[in-house]
Amino acid sequence: MRPIELTLDGFRSYAGTATFNFEGRRLVGIVGPIGSGKSSILDAVAFALYGRTPRREAGTKAVINQRRGEARVALTFSVDGQRWKVVRALRRKGPSAHALYRLEDGREIEAIDREREVERRIESLLGLDWDGFRRSVLLAQYQFAGFLEATPGEKDAVLKGVFGFERLDGMRAAAKARLDAAAAQMGALDRLRGQAENDRRDLAVAVAERDTRAARLEAVAAVANRVAEADREWTEAGRQHAEAEAQMKRLAALGGQVPAAEEAAAVLGAATEAAGAVEAREGEARAAEAAAARAEASLRAALEAAGGRAAIDEATGLVALAAAEQRAADEADARAAKAHSEEQEAAAAEAAAAGVVGDAEKERAAALKHGEKAAAGREKAAAALHEAHRREAALSLRGTLEVGAPCPVCEQPIVRLPRGRKAAGVATAERALETAEATNRSAQARLTAAEADLARAREAAGAASRQRGRAAIEAEEALRAAARANEGLAATRRRLKELLGEGDAVALLSERRSAVAGAEAAAAEARRAAQESARESAEARRRAEEAKTGLHGLARRLAEVVGRLGADIEVSADPAVLRTVVERVGELWRSASREAEARGAAGSAAVRQAAERRTSLLAEAGLPADADPPGLRLEAERALAGVQGRITELQRRLGELALLEQEERETVARHALLQRLHADLAPAAFQKYVLDERRRDLAALGSEQFEALSGGRYRFSDDGEFAVVDLSAAEATRAAGSLSGGETFLASLGLALALAEMVTREGGRLDAFFLDEGFGSLDPEHLDLAMEGVERLVAGSDRLVVVVSHVAAMRERIEDLIVLGKDSLTGDTQVLAGATPGG
Repeated sequence: MRPIELTLDGFRSYAGTATFNFEGRRLVGIVGPIGSGKSSILDAVAFALYGRTPRREAGTKAVINQRRGEARVALTFSVDGQRWKVVRALRRKGPSAHALYRLEDGREIEAIDREREVERRIESLLGLDWDGFRRSVLLAQYQFAGFLEATPGEKDAVLKGVFGFERLDGMRAAAKARLDAAAAQMGALDRLRGQAENDRRDLAVAVAERDTRAARLEAVAAVANRVAEADREWTEAGRQHAEAEAQMKRLAALGGQVPAAEEAAAVLGAATEAAGAVEAREGEARAAEAAAARAEASLRAALEAAGGRAAIDEATGLVALAAAEQRAADEADARAAKAHSEEQEAAAAEAAAAGVVGDAEKERAAALKHGEKAAAGREKAAAALHEAHRREAALSLRGTLEVGAPCPVCEQPIVRLPRGRKAAGVATAERALETAEATNRSAQARLTAAEADLARAREAAGAASRQRGRAAIEAEEALRAAARANEGLAATRRRLKELLGEGDAVALLSERRSAVAGAEAAAAEARRAAQESARESAEARRRAEEAKTGLHGLARRLAEVVGRLGADIEVSADPAVLRTVVERVGELWRSASREAEARGAAGSAAVRQAAERRTSLLAEAGLPADADPPGLRLEAERALAGVQGRITELQRRLGELALLEQEERETVARHALLQRLHADLAPAAFQKYVLDERRRDLAALGSEQFEALSGGRYRFSDDGEFAVVDLSAAEATRAAGSLSGGETFLASLGLALALAEMVTREGGRLDAFFLDEGFGSLDPEHLDLAMEGVERLVAGSDRLVVVVSHVAAMRERIEDLIVLGKDSLTGDTQVLAGATPGG
């Protein structure tokens, strides 16, 4: 298998579509920063071939780019000179798609579109299943020791696929099939020997029975032939009789179509009468049409005198319009007078409201003055009450005071006690304050009422003012409407005068309309009379056409009867011709009916004679009257054929026995040879030997590569188990798992190089190797050795080797590079160079 072209779309970090062309390329390096999608190229090759990747062995949707809903991979590759293309697509929602195509001149000439069929076909083409591929062709990142650490059975499976040893399984299956066929042939010989004597006895009985049945067939055939001749005569007589009967029925049916002389006379008379009626009715119609034309002329004259129909129609509308406009003008004048009266009433109401506002303002001023006076009296009474309370408090405290003690009011030492006297009247002061407060409240109430009255008066004055404004506007609009209505009425009257002249427009219009209406009625009556005459004329023509149709129908009936009778008579719609034809057709029909009756009688007699002869022949042969000679002959033929078939089968089995007896020695020898071959090709025999040899050869050649790659330190053991021999430790043997990471990579690379060389020597199918990120574990010396080994892989061959590495020295050693980058924002892969050879 050699890759030719790889396309990725939405696969891992490849958000878009990227195509890599490997045709003509041999050693290709894939370089780029970490996360730029280097390993994804090898993952895509594995996914295209096997539907899985080394990191995710089962098909998974995790390979779909995070911003895409679908990932698609297509790989074109060649195997044994044929080109193939495999396409796989995974979707986040919905089923996946898998297809394999065989290509010829760029065309798809074979297609497989079922996943399991695609996988089986690819394994057959490559000779490797998934495990064999990833252990021998694809040395994936961190999985270099796949073949090295595989079990012996897994190593054998890889070698079988690489070297095509699966063909041994096919050879063993073919040997088993031929062995089974030889055994079946020997078993058949034994069975045939067991039944041979019975077959010979049955053959003698069958031959005797065949002779008897052959004689029976000959006798039945002779009778059947004679009876068949009688049947043919009976059939022919029956046919003639049936034809005669059919002719009689046709003539009987045809007799109903032959018109009688009375019917023909009625049709001809109706045609003559209809033709006369047409001429009379057409004259009447022409006269009525002339009268209608005169009435139309009179109508046109009346209309012209009235100024035309349009003028009458316009005047009619204007008379109605003038009446409506007169009513509108009267109504507009009335509305204007009413609006003027309402305006005057609103002005009077506005003046009255202004007087109320003046009175309310005066009352508010008086209430305000009265309130101020009441408030002053209240303050004076409150002060008098306070003084009375103070004096009363001092007198009440005198009894508790002592000279030299602090005063409870001012806290000063008391020098002398206040003089005792009678306190002023507090009750009198309180009553005075209550009276002042009542007066103040009354004044405030009066002020509040005055202000409320003033607000209401002002509101009423505003409403009256607004009402007067509205009334003025309405009065003005009413006057304008009345003016417009009177102007329209005047214009309508002027137009009526132009149309009708001086005078009462209604009377003038009525007079002209009456004149026109009379002319219209006369014209309408004349048109009705003309239409009635035209209808009667059309009816006369219709009846004439019906009569003519009757003539043609009579002619067609006669022509059909003449044709069916086979007579040479000319038929037309001419009444004179039709009378003659009716007579001749009647005579012909009666003559043909008599002839058909005679043929029917003769045919009936022939049928009876043929039936009597058939019965006589069957009686002579000893057969019943209802026997079926053809059926008896067919039965005898089948019986004879059955006996002959048994004879043929018995003869075939006896001949087969003789032939098998001749081949028996050869068959026995072939059976023994096939048994030995089948046993030798068993996995535990020849295949084991061959695979052991291949493992030892691979170990020997791999040792050379491993020793060169490790700088002379390591080899593999010679027993084909691939244990590691440490040449620097007295050739001590150690397990492969004890090697370091770099050493493990060198060991795996050595085996890969050896396997490739062995395949090349034997013309095998490994035309591609993929190495992923193992070189970073090597020092400069071993890196050079590893690169030399890789370069040997492609030397002198068309093999493709793809190396993935971020090691700078590898980039310098490999000329053909695929350079990748990644978007700093999205992380998507960017193909910078090398997608095509030299690109």
